[in-house]
Amino acid sequence: MIHKANDISTDAVTIQGLRFAYPGSGAALGEIDIGLKRGKTLALLGPSGCGKTTLLRLIAGLLAPTQGRIWFAGTPVADAATGAFVPPERRNLGMVFQDYALWPHLTVAGNVAFPLEMRGLGRAERDGRVKAALARVGLSTYAERRVSDMSGGQQQRVAIARATVAEPDLVLFDEPLSNLDRELRETMVGELASLVAQLGLTALYVTHDQSEAFSLAHEVAVMRGGKIEQLAPPENLADQPGSAAVAEFLRLGAVVAVTKGEGGWRLPGTDIRLPEPPIGNPRRVLIPSRDVRPGEGPLNLTGQVRASVFRGDGHLITFHVGPADAGFDLSFVAPNRAAIGAEIALHIDPAVLRWFAE
Repeated sequence: MIHKANDISTDAVTIQGLRFAYPGSGAALGEIDIGLKRGKTLALLGPSGCGKTTLLRLIAGLLAPTQGRIWFAGTPVADAATGAFVPPERRNLGMVFQDYALWPHLTVAGNVAFPLEMRGLGRAERDGRVKAALARVGLSTYAERRVSDMSGGQQQRVAIARATVAEPDLVLFDEPLSNLDRELRETMVGELASLVAQLGLTALYVTHDQSEAFSLAHEVAVMRGGKIEQLAPPENLADQPGSAAVAEFLRLGAVVAVTKGEGGWRLPGTDIRLPEPPIGNPRRVLIPSRDVRPGEGPLNLTGQVRASVFRGDGHLITFHVGPADAGFDLSFVAPNRAAIGAEIALHIDPAVLRWFAE
C-alpha cells in the first residue's frame, strides 16, 4: 500500500522531508513524506497550482529538491543535504504526458521503439518488445502509421505503449487524459486501469479529476497549497474526509458553519438543531449529499428547489435551506424531476454528519 515513508527497503519510491521552492518565489512544496509500494498506484489529486506536478517532476528528476530525499527501491536518487542526484534517464522511468510528447515525423513503431534505442537494445529485441507493447494498447495494425495522422485517443495509446515498452520500475502519468473529450476520457480510464493492473505497474498519476483518481489509484493524496491534505484509499476519502477543505474539494456535500446557542448546535439561518458533536468546539459540519433522503426522519431539512438537472442516472437537485440571503445549498440525486421553487422536505441520519474543528 501507499503510506507515510518508513520502510525504505520495501518501497518502490520513498520520499522523506521533501521541500521545493522555485528561485525568487515562495515554497511550491511543503514537507512531503510518502512511501509507495511496488505494484501500487498513487494518485496526486488537486486543483491547478497545488504542487502535484512539481512533486511529479521532482520524482522524475526534472527538478532537484530544496530539502529532503528521494529513494527508488532503497537507492537514493536525490538528496538535498549531500547534493546526490540521479538524472531522469538513469531512474528507469516511463512517462506519459498531457500533450503526448510524440515525435510527429516518426511512425507509431518508431515512437514506441525510441526508449529501447536509447538503451542500446538490438533490432530483434526492439521489434519484439514494440510489437507486444502495441498489442497491449490495441494498436497492432498501426505500427507503420505516422502519429500525426492519428486521433487524440490513438496518440495517447501510443504514448502509453512507449512509456511501458521498456518495463520501467515506475510509470509517471501527468494528467494524460485531460486533452480528451469526456466520453473518450471515461473509456481510456478503464483501459488504463486494466493495463496498469495487467502489467503490475508501480504508478504515480497526477490529475485534477476526482473520478480518474478514484478509478485508478489504490490511494489518493489530496493536495492543497503545496502540502498533502489527506492521503487515503478512495473509499476512506469519501467516508471520512480529514478536513473541511478535502470535503469541499471532493464535493461530498454541504460544508456548513455551525453555531451554538441555548438550545444546542444549529445550522446557520435555521432553527434546525444538530446532535451533540463528537469533537470539542466544532466550527463546520459536512452534510453528505449521498445520505440525503426525501421525507421525514431523525434530522429534517426543509428547503426550496433552485435547480433540477437530468444527468442520466437521475435528477441532480439543488435546494436551499434557510433564508434567501443566508443558509446554504445542498445537492442530491433523486429519481424524479423537481419543480423550481418547490418546497421539499428531506431527512438525514445524524450519525453520518462529519464534524470539523478547523
